[in-house]
Amino acid sequence: MNRVREFKVVKAVFLLVFVLIVSGCKAKEETYKVQTLRSMDGKTSITFISPEKVEWVEGGAPKISAEYENEGKNMLRVEIKQKGKEKTMLFSITPEGLKDKQGNTLYSEFAMAKKKEEMGRAEKEEERLQSGEFK
Repeated sequence: MNRVREFKVVKAVFLLVFVLIVSGCKAKEETYKVQTLRSMDGKTSITFISPEKVEWVEGGAPKISAEYENEGKNMLRVEIKQKGKEKTMLFSITPEGLKDKQGNTLYSEFAMAKKKEEMGRAEKEEERLQSGEFK
């Protein structure tokens, strides 16, 4: 009778450990948050879909899968391999998002909203000054 009881205890412990391991793996999987950064005109975007994969969209072209990796603290390397060709892009990581060599910025959602708000205020101020309305 003791052996049956021991077997049940061992089985219960095994199942508990198995459940904890499996649920722990699922929790790690779900922690990656997909994030998209866009240009101000919305024509160019990069979507981080996993810890090493991105989807790149430029102009009206279809999405292209690519790989990325950090280079130091403030640089990001994106490598696109398509039809036997390879293209490497380097970005500086900024508080707003990513900036390429030409100075083009891909903004995070938060930075984009902030930038549009600033532009809206500047536009209203310009209109106010143009109309001769001073406060």
